[in-house]
Amino acid sequence: MVETHIVHDPDGPDIQFEGELIAEQQSAQLGNVKVYRTRSGKLVVAQHRNRVRQSPAISRVAVFDEMDELPKWLGHSLSAKSLMDELGYPVRRIVE
Repeated sequence: MVETHIVHDPDGPDIQFEGELIAEQQSAQLGNVKVYRTRSGKLVVAQHRNRVRQSPAISRVAVFDEMDELPKWLGHSLSAKSLMDELGYPVRRIVE
C-alpha cells in the first residue's frame, strides 16, 4: 500500500516520500533494515544496529536508483544475502 513515509536520517535531513515498505529484516549482523520503494521506483533503505561485540553501531539511510546498488552498501553477509533474496534479487556469481 502506497503511503507517506518519513525516514529519520541521523546524518542529514529526514527523507519524506510516498511509497511502500517492501522488505524488513532484523538480524545480529545487519541490525534492523527497512527497504522502501518510492512511487517513482527509487529505493530508500534505513539500517540501524546497536554495537555488537567488535562491530560498531550503525545508523544510516541511503537512496538508490537501482536494486543492484544495494548489495554494495549492505555488504555480503548471510543476512544481507537473505534480504536480497527476499527482495527477489539474489546475489550470486554464476560460473560455467
